[in-house]
Amino acid sequence: MRRALRAFGPLPALAIAGVLLALLVLAAPAARASELEDTLLRLAERALAEGDLRTARSRYERALALRPGSPAAHGGLGAVALREGDEPAALRHFEAALANEPATRAARLGMAEILERRGERAAAAAQLQAGLAHAPLDAELHERLFAVTGLAPPGGPDDPSAVRARAAAHPYDPRAQLALARLLVARGDAAAARVALETALLVADLAPEVAPEAAGVLAGLAGEDARRRFVPVHVWADQTVRAQPGWSFELRIAWGRAAAGLAPVLETTFVPVALHEFSSEDAGDDLVSIQQAMLAKIERSPLEGIVAGFTRRASPRTASDSRLGQASYLGRELVVRMDPADEQGRTLAHEVLHLYGAIHVSPEIPSLMNPMGGAWTLDPYNAALLAITRERRFGPGSVERNVLERVDEAALADALVAALGVNVALRNAGLREAMEEARTSRVAAALAAREAIGQDPHLADVSRLTAAVLLRRERAAEAVTMMENAARLYGPATPAGRAAQAEADRWRAAYKRFLR
Repeated sequence: MRRALRAFGPLPALAIAGVLLALLVLAAPAARASELEDTLLRLAERALAEGDLRTARSRYERALALRPGSPAAHGGLGAVALREGDEPAALRHFEAALANEPATRAARLGMAEILERRGERAAAAAQLQAGLAHAPLDAELHERLFAVTGLAPPGGPDDPSAVRARAAAHPYDPRAQLALARLLVARGDAAAARVALETALLVADLAPEVAPEAAGVLAGLAGEDARRRFVPVHVWADQTVRAQPGWSFELRIAWGRAAAGLAPVLETTFVPVALHEFSSEDAGDDLVSIQQAMLAKIERSPLEGIVAGFTRRASPRTASDSRLGQASYLGRELVVRMDPADEQGRTLAHEVLHLYGAIHVSPEIPSLMNPMGGAWTLDPYNAALLAITRERRFGPGSVERNVLERVDEAALADALVAALGVNVALRNAGLREAMEEARTSRVAAALAAREAIGQDPHLADVSRLTAAVLLRRERAAEAVTMMENAARLYGPATPAGRAAQAEADRWRAAYKRFLR
């Protein structure tokens, strides 16, 4: 290799790197060439996103040389040509990409843009719909298709052929989709009607007045529970979310997936009825600060529904708040970090369940309520809780108004005590293990004990609310014990821990005769 380089003489460093890359390509086996192609494509995409068209073209061309006919390379070269204003070259590359791989995303987007520039909107929509046939959850494709098709003009004939044509031409118009669904229901085509209704609910924020009616028709279809609940969601996106192409559809799809995943346990349809913007730029990276920035933007609380904030800001590197989400326990507000690794939307589903009273039982139990796991199943303790609380409402006011007045309060108290009892038992088991480890290692024992009895603000909140419910049920002794448990979980030296202990002491004094 050194002899080969010396033969070229004193070349610039960039030229030497190019020679080395060429020699590696010639010598590489197929597997390595494939890895190199993938690397070049990733680097080209980055350069294109940064507007460095010259570098992007060079890398795409090298990837195409590695694998002639590469759909990804042709699609990228077409995107570069389109940015440069060379429409004929862009069209050639896009057609080459689609000839080899009809699912090439960049080519579908590029072809749609060219056709739209020419005024051929129907053909542009067809290109985007073909892309969505291969990638139905692609938010940017959805956004581009909506930009092309828009909402239907008001009025118009209501004969069956016109209703079908309007829905086909404007696939994201909630009114058009609801009208189509009603037609399909009347003709007995429940499956197609369901698709139209789900589409109408996906984009309900474009016509919020349609959402309750569409949800009602959906609930009335065969196989659906007529008592299925409808919960509106008021979505707030910060600047880091809005910077991503297709962000509005990304959020709509996220809620659609959460509703589908939680339907078996909650029997509830979650529908984004409004998309709002807020800035977290001046807030800290922790979720509490981001939520406060969102709430500061809300001038008037909605009369009904969940308030959900979303951010792409990374977790603080040094702070203790490394969570991907947080929710007010049995409240109506949540905040979620949008994480590319969370493709299935597990974090959002997990936080929604906190709004219904679900708790972290134990990391040892496979459950959707284990934040460190990957399970989508629900443990029996939380399943019992949700069967009681799914009747709750989401409106302004207290837990008493939104939850306790609408559920079986005695059953809720028993379910909370049972779930917290499991956690306490597992913590006690951890203490027993720590005592066993003390025989061989005091350091290991101290670490195990700290983990077993460590602070847990989430469970402390649950314990405190459970104590209040128990006191309402005139179960004073259990209420005092639960409030003392909250104090331990907050941490005896923390302000919240001292306040919880003071409350427990007041209860103990007030109900002394019942605590013997």
